[in-house]
Order: sequence, then structure tokens, then C-alpha cells
Amino acid sequence: MTSMSVPDNSTARGGSYGLLTRTGWVWAGLLAAAFIFLHWHLIRRMTLIGLDDQNWSHILVIPVISGYYIYLHRDRLRATSRRVSLWGVPLMVLGVIGFALGVMPIRNDMAQGYSAILTLFGLLLLLLGPVMMRILWFPVAFLVFSIKVSDAIWNLIASKLQIVAAQGSVIFLEVLSPLTGMNADLRGSTIDLTYPGPGGLPMQAPMNVAEACSGLRMLMAFLALGVALAFLFPRSWWQRLIMVALAAPIAVFVNVLRVTTLGLLHLIDPELSKGDFHIFVGMLMLIPAAGLLMLVGWCLDKVIIVEGKTKTKPPPPLPAGQDPTQLHLDPPNLMRGALIGGVCMALGCGLYMLLLNVLTAYTWFNAALTYLMLALVVGVMIGLTRYIPKLMQRGALADRVPRLHASLGICAGILLMAGVTQAAMVKVTGVALIKQAVPLRHDLRARFPAEFGNWAMLLQNDRLIPDVEKTLGTDKYFTRWYLDTNTGITVEDVRGADGDEWDLSQVRPGEFAQLHVAYYTGMVDTVPHVPDVCWLAGGMDFVSKDIVTLDMQTDGWALEPSDENAKNGDSQHWLVPSNLEPQVRMPSQSIDAVMFVAADEEGNRQTVIYFFVASGEFVARSHDVRFSFNFADKFAYYCKVEVQFRGVDDPEEAKRLTEDFLAQAMPEVMACLPDWVEVKAGRYPTPQTATPPAPAPKSNPSAPETDPTAENPNE
Repeated sequence: MTSMSVPDNSTARGGSYGLLTRTGWVWAGLLAAAFIFLHWHLIRRMTLIGLDDQNWSHILVIPVISGYYIYLHRDRLRATSRRVSLWGVPLMVLGVIGFALGVMPIRNDMAQGYSAILTLFGLLLLLLGPVMMRILWFPVAFLVFSIKVSDAIWNLIASKLQIVAAQGSVIFLEVLSPLTGMNADLRGSTIDLTYPGPGGLPMQAPMNVAEACSGLRMLMAFLALGVALAFLFPRSWWQRLIMVALAAPIAVFVNVLRVTTLGLLHLIDPELSKGDFHIFVGMLMLIPAAGLLMLVGWCLDKVIIVEGKTKTKPPPPLPAGQDPTQLHLDPPNLMRGALIGGVCMALGCGLYMLLLNVLTAYTWFNAALTYLMLALVVGVMIGLTRYIPKLMQRGALADRVPRLHASLGICAGILLMAGVTQAAMVKVTGVALIKQAVPLRHDLRARFPAEFGNWAMLLQNDRLIPDVEKTLGTDKYFTRWYLDTNTGITVEDVRGADGDEWDLSQVRPGEFAQLHVAYYTGMVDTVPHVPDVCWLAGGMDFVSKDIVTLDMQTDGWALEPSDENAKNGDSQHWLVPSNLEPQVRMPSQSIDAVMFVAADEEGNRQTVIYFFVASGEFVARSHDVRFSFNFADKFAYYCKVEVQFRGVDDPEEAKRLTEDFLAQAMPEVMACLPDWVEVKAGRYPTPQTATPPAPAPKSNPSAPETDPTAENPNE
């Protein structure tokens, strides 16, 4: 590869020109349109995330800051000579291929976003050259903060920050204990507070530092803010490095202050640490965090003085090299460049299709063909690196404008070939780049039966507080307790005559099941919250985690005739009766699920079994959820199902009890979920789709929404 200078033709015309001439603005608009066309579904998705998710609301501000940085350095950009650097060609091709791989088979927004940024960097490097990119690298690289971090990474960091925030808050509360009379003990990420209540009576309250309070939202926003403050103002490289390095500790420290403040509010009113005021305290803490970042910048500018440092005037702009009032076109060179770019991208697209074919249907022939294609691409790239410079040095091509038009043609050829190929692939294969939400057939909380088989609902937990509900990621969920009536014990026996006193002494382990169901839809790049994280954050110790196969009873189940599903390419399903529908489809008689075992401080073990229903199929691990979605499906959903038998510490016994329970509960769960055969056939959802009104429960209509075990639910 090589970089070729763009000579000045200033002797022909004097005067200065702006950051972009009129011609430049036209070409910038055309290339921007081609770039947006190629990456439209990613841009749209990131915009929706920024509007809907408070954790990532800063996404919308990042492009503005990048644009402001360019505006601040417009004088330097005017004074910098522009060069054509062919190193931008392979970067653009790699970026486009990476973007395609991010769409499928990786299915990850983060991979798509970073590849799109690489494509943009290559485009600017090709047109403007490495000297100009010494200025423009920052606004391009800063765009990484506009891409949502993958949920797998998000959850991993959040779980660590939960512990940091809880530990730091306990230290602060203990230091203030002589003044406040409040004592704090740490249990996982839960802080047990003991403080004087009305009349001086000691009060106790647990304060859980949920993932919503982990500080990750503040960390991401203030990393972006710290980087912006470091580069928006003239600073030495070591000063910028210090500001960027301190942004994360400042965000974590301020979040510790936030949790400490919420703990101290218990002295006034415990309700102040919940709900809207809780959110207000978090927003209020943004002020000291921003102030600390600005204080660091002030200290670096004022306290550390660099001798001989003088404020320099901006360099004078380069003289105009072309008429800014005319849109000069050079069709031969544009077409020549577009042909080169189109060939490069066509080879890249061919290589991508072969790679995708190998990943989805591996054969020795496909693998050998892929290696041959890779060698061909490398050979063509090497040939182009020798051909393009010679081409641009010949005759009239040595002039600045034809050379620029050739490179513009290369950019246009790459982007248009990639955009057309993507559109054709979507059209031919029916790939849905953005999954749409599909509504439930029946409302989970209102319509799920209070009684099925030999199980009767004893109670239903309250809805979670807003912050925890945001962490859960959905408002379509419930946590219920069911009693096995085959033992002869009734709900009334356990609840007592007045319904306020609970007598659980009659209930043996295995006769009392907790069922948690949560529904998510319209999401692809996501990793659901699981008990593994919640339990360990609550102070429990890890014991074991295994994949088990649950075999459900088959009484009353019948195989659906295969010819009914052959029309849609579906496999056979089991038809199972339920209370909500005459019959529902069950994808299998067996379920692969995760069995997680943890122990509390006293060594008592608890076992939970969970799995997911993802677009009509059973999936065990949370990380496998997004890979279960079909590329061509227009809609997508997944549902988390958790079952727990308190007091049962034998994994084999827990597995057996869960199998018996799910044999009766799963038909009711599947009756609430969308019937995926109907969805794929286009019969559901329809414009008239709506959840019917909730009927009266079949039994125990006054079941309270409290938990007599005085323990928090899994989520």
C-alpha cells in the first residue's frame, strides 16, 4: 500500500477555502448516504436503545461530541494537506466483512458497531490520508461509546461493580456509625442495616445493591465524558491519559456515595431509598461526578505547569485547489475507481459467503474452496496495490482532482457493492435484520391458572420495585407459590382462617413449589438474567451448576400429524391440553435445563432449575438464547422458566419433583406464549390480536401477594 500526496494547485487560484468545498459537501453527502444505507438497521437499533434504555441514553450524544471535536479543530483541518492512502481499501473491506459476520452468524450488535467504525476509519484514511487522520482518529474512535456493549460483557462487569459498591458503602456507613447510630453488615451485595427507629427502637432492613445500582450506567457515561474532556481541550498526551484513567474510579467512587446516601435515608424514611426518589438521588450524583472530572482537568492545567508552553495561533488555511462553486465530474476516473472498489468488495462478499457456508454446513470441499478464495483475494489485493499507484501516476491522473475522483470511486464502489449485496441477500434469504415484538396470547400475571392438576396457587409475589424491574428487563413476569394438594393439605389449612397467619409446619419439602416466569420479545443480542448472578449477589456460595434433561410425563399428550407442519417446514409437536386453550403445542417431551445449587451462610443448600423457551424451542443456557433465533423469522421472543422446591437439597430429588411439576405447568406456560407454528404461518399476531380479559381464578381468589418464607424471590 502507499500514500500519494495531493499537490496544491493554488497558483491557479488564490484565496482560502472552508473545511469542505461545495464539491466536497456533495461527495460527503453521497458517501454518507451510501454508508447509512449499508448500516441502517444498526443505526436505527442504537437510536432506539438510546431512546428506550436509560443505561445507554448517552448513545445519542456521542455523535454530537464527535462533530463538535471536528468543529473545534476546523482550522487545523484546513491547514492540513490531504493525501490518498490506499491502506484505507483493506480496512474498508475488512470492516464490511466484519459487519456482515456480526449480522450472521455472530448475531452481535457490538461486533456490527465496531466493524462499522472500522469501515468509516478506512473510508476517511483512503480519501484524506494518514496526516489528516492524526486529527480525525479521535472523533471516529470516540464513536465506540455509541455502540451498546454486549450483554454478556455488561452482566459480567455489573456483577463485579455490585460487590464494589456494596463493600465501599459498608465502609462509609461504619465510619459514620458513631454519628448516625447505624450499623451495616455485608451479605453478598446485600447490606443489612441496623439503625434507631421511632422511639429509639432498633430497626433492621436489608438494602440490596441491585445491578441497576451497580454503577455501570454511570461508568459508561463517565468514561465517555472523561475521554471527551481529555480531548476536547488542548492537553499533553500524559494529561489525557490521566483523565481517561481516572474517569472509571471517579464513577465508581460517586456510585459508592450514592449507595451510602440511600442507606442514610433509612434514618429519615426507608421509603426514600426506593422508587422515584431513589432515581432522583442517582441523577443528583451526576453533579459531583462531573465536578470531580473537571477538577482533575483543572489540576492538570493549573497545578502542573509546563515551562515554555505558549498558546499558538492556528495555522493558516491552505489555498483553494479547485473551484468551490462548481461540481466537477470526472466520469472516466470515477468509473475506474468504482470498478476497482466493486471488484475488491465483490471478492470480499464472495469470501464471506463461503465462510458462512463453511460455518453452517461444513464440508471439505467448502473449506478448500474458502482457502482458494482467500488466496485469490490476497493475490488480487497485492496486485491492486501495485496497479493503482501506477494508474494514478499516469498522464492526467497525476493531477489532484482525477486522483481524488478515482479514490472517491473506490469508496463508492465498495459501499454500493456491499449495500446492494446485503439488500439482495436480505431479499433472497428473507433475513430479518431487526426482530419485531410478538405479544403474549394471554397475560401471564392475570391469566395464568391459579390451579392445574394437583397444584393450587398459595400466593403470588408483589411486583418488583422499578429499579429491580428494569434490571429484570421486562414487566411481563410473575413469581408464584403452588401447593401440592395430593397430600391432603389444602390452601386454607396453610393460610389459616383469617389469611394472615401462615402455618408451613404441615408442608414437607417437595410439596411447596415456586414458579417464576418472565417473558421477553423483540430482542436478539441479549443474555437474560439468571439465578446464578442473583443468588451469589445475595450472599450465597456457589456449589454446583450442571445441565440436566427433564423428562415430562406424556399422559394425554399426542403427536401432531406431520403433514400439518410440513407446509411450514416445522417438525412434529406434541399436542397437550391446558386450562387456557383446548390444546397447545409442546416442542418436545424433554427439556435441557440448568440445575444451579448454592448454599447460604449456615450451609443450607438450595437448588433451582431453569431453562428458556426461545421462539418455540427449549434452550438451557442463557448465552444460547440469541443463537436459537432463526435468521428469517420476522418476530422473536424468549421466556425464562424457573422452578424451585425450598428445603430440597438433593439434586436428584429436585430433578424428579421438577419433572412432575412441569408436566402439568408447562402446558399452561405454552398456552400463554405465542404459538410459533401460527407465527411462522403468518396467522399470529394479527391486527386484532389482544389479550382477553382475565377470568375469575378457579380457586383461592384472595391469595395474597406476599411471601410467607420472608425470603426474596430469585429475581
